[in-house]
Amino acid sequence: MTGKGCSTEKERECRGRSPLPGFGVSPFLLFFRVGGRGQRTLQQLWEHSLNNQQERVKSGKMNISLLGYAILSLLARIPLSGYDIAREMKKPKSFFFGQAQLGQIYPELTRLEEAELVTSTIIEQQGRPDKKVYTISPTGLQALQSWVVAATPILETRSEFLIKAHSLWLADAEQAIIHFRAHERYHRENLAAYEANLAETEQRWGDSIRLMNIPAFGDYLTVMRGIGYEREYIAWLQWVIAILEERVKQQSSDTFNTNQGHSK
Repeated sequence: MTGKGCSTEKERECRGRSPLPGFGVSPFLLFFRVGGRGQRTLQQLWEHSLNNQQERVKSGKMNISLLGYAILSLLARIPLSGYDIAREMKKPKSFFFGQAQLGQIYPELTRLEEAELVTSTIIEQQGRPDKKVYTISPTGLQALQSWVVAATPILETRSEFLIKAHSLWLADAEQAIIHFRAHERYHRENLAAYEANLAETEQRWGDSIRLMNIPAFGDYLTVMRGIGYEREYIAWLQWVIAILEERVKQQSSDTFNTNQGHSK
């Protein structure tokens, strides 16, 4: 999977422009796995890994963290400042990066530069502080290419929302519906953003994107995974909501019958 030069004019035009983790466990047991507190969205799953400095892979003169590889992945497309990197990670199509903070990004850039995996250039700006822009080095690109095809640890996570669903038989159905509908709205917004990004990519590149060695190919792969996840999760939420609504009706009927019995 090493990168090749743009072989066509259309591919050359793309230069300079700007995973989801699989769960190798039973879906039933997924929410009990160790991984941190709270419900994990797709973005949060990757953010947890990005911030986990124990997950490091040896490469050359240093151990590169997952955040380091995320930075290299962005710099392989276009030179960026630390601020630019944080901004790129916040874009909808970059949901899998997580939103690393500048306080995490700049120290990682320093480590990457010390290891000669990136270089930096100071750009003078009128009326504003000078800007430090980072570029991936040939060594950094080689490290990234090797890492892309290296074995990936299977991530296991704990979800507060699914643990609550596991005990939903104890809950008031009407109250539970409120929370499930809120999650449905959130994931519908994510899905709309991903589908818009996919439509833009397909309109620009068409089916040829599948065979082109350009950054947009990576965007195409990851946004498709995001769309698949959101669609499945929304379908599950709707399924649960339908069941909860049925339970509300049943509870109302039981209450009515009980009241009728007492009035006799």
